[in-house]
Amino acid sequence: MDGRLAKVVRSRALAGPRSDVPKPGCPWCGGASSTVDKSVGDLFEDVYRRRRQCGECGRKWWTVECLDLPRLVRALRRVGLTLADLGLEET
Repeated sequence: MDGRLAKVVRSRALAGPRSDVPKPGCPWCGGASSTVDKSVGDLFEDVYRRRRQCGECGRKWWTVECLDLPRLVRALRRVGLTLADLGLEET
């Protein structure tokens, strides 16, 4: 992994929550704690499907999340990278 890209990954890991959007609660018991069990999607798609598991009742459900491209571009710019450095083109 490129050193600059590794810096972005580390900074995101240390930054805490990745979004200002609240984590979805369990649709069955209303529990606030959940973990991501499986993610489907990649950087070439702007939609991710995530299977979450409730930390309280253990049931699973799917969520659909969109990539916040402007936020990604800003994070890359802070460390001197562009989407082209990742092999992506800005649309």
